[in-house]
Amino acid sequence: MDNRDMMRRYGIVALVVVILLVIFGIGNQHAYFMTRVDQQEVGVRFRGGRIVEVVGPGVYNDVALYADLKKVSSEAVHFSVEDPEVITSDRQRIGLKVSGDVFRPGVANAEQLRQLWPLYHGLFLSDEALRARVNDLALQSMKVCVGDRTFNDNVIGTARDEVRICIDEAID
Repeated sequence: MDNRDMMRRYGIVALVVVILLVIFGIGNQHAYFMTRVDQQEVGVRFRGGRIVEVVGPGVYNDVALYADLKKVSSEAVHFSVEDPEVITSDRQRIGLKVSGDVFRPGVANAEQLRQLWPLYHGLFLSDEALRARVNDLALQSMKVCVGDRTFNDNVIGTARDEVRICIDEAID
């Protein structure tokens, strides 16, 4: 085997490698293969930037123009916020802590997920973004719900349930 044959073989191998890299680079935008959606996730399938389908757990493949599969966690996202000085309508200071769990729409609420995706896709994809947004809403609702009532209306008896309901509705 002479140098020409050796150079030709190296050239062919290099050409095949370049072609494969181009195919995988282009294929990344147009396909996904063996992409797994876990039990605690919901998959949102896209083609050409539009939602095609909301799917449950499983393994999915697609080849299309700009095909993509985004995974949305269906697990609870816990939040907890505390404000040591919320002022009531009669200018009394009370401390308040609000905590709870937030759930994203699942397969059963596929239509809701489709409708809300343009506005809230960042919150669907990131637990931290969702937690930060809910923390902000909870802090604001604490100030509004407690600030509209007197000290006694906030801390005595069944009025406490009214404050909880007010905060729940504001966060929702």
